[in-house]
Amino acid sequence: MARLHVGLAFGIAVFLLLVVAGVTASKQPKTVDVKMANNKISRPIQPTVATKIITVTQVVGYTTKTEDSNSLDKGQTKTVQTGENGSETLTYKLTYTSGKQTSKMLISTDVTTQPVQEIVEEGTYITPVSTPSSATNTPNTSAPSLSCHPVSNEGTCYRAGEYCRESDAGTTGVAGNGESIICEDNDGLRWEPN
Repeated sequence: MARLHVGLAFGIAVFLLLVVAGVTASKQPKTVDVKMANNKISRPIQPTVATKIITVTQVVGYTTKTEDSNSLDKGQTKTVQTGENGSETLTYKLTYTSGKQTSKMLISTDVTTQPVQEIVEEGTYITPVSTPSSATNTPNTSAPSLSCHPVSNEGTCYRAGEYCRESDAGTTGVAGNGESIICEDNDGLRWEPN
């Protein structure tokens, strides 16, 4: 009988201890109930952690380089090499905790295709100014027949941007390239596109 009382007292003490511990315990992580021979034991669920490696390809933009060229008239441009975008591959390590992504870390960057630089020439050529001959202001009649008019004192065709004679002020003509021009005061008398 004494054994029964001791066993009963021990069981009640354990029960009370469990009740008090359950009431005063701080918030615990989620638990899973596992049955072991009619007794329940609770243990916390461990989060699952998984990693994954991914690669992403992205565009690498090209740059443009401008070079002076005296073979082009000032203000003109010409693309001598067309730019092309390149590409690079980025490798990331992703970490998932309990199925949700918790981190993303860049592991490597590899240029898979180099971009091609665009090269643009910018004109610097300025047509030399024709100065009237001091001997005469009449056109050279021995010059070959030109489709432009008026012709310079040297018998050559004018181009837009060249200085013109005072006697040509306000007149229109045709440049050597067939462009219609007019002699106007633009920081001095010049042939301008008409």
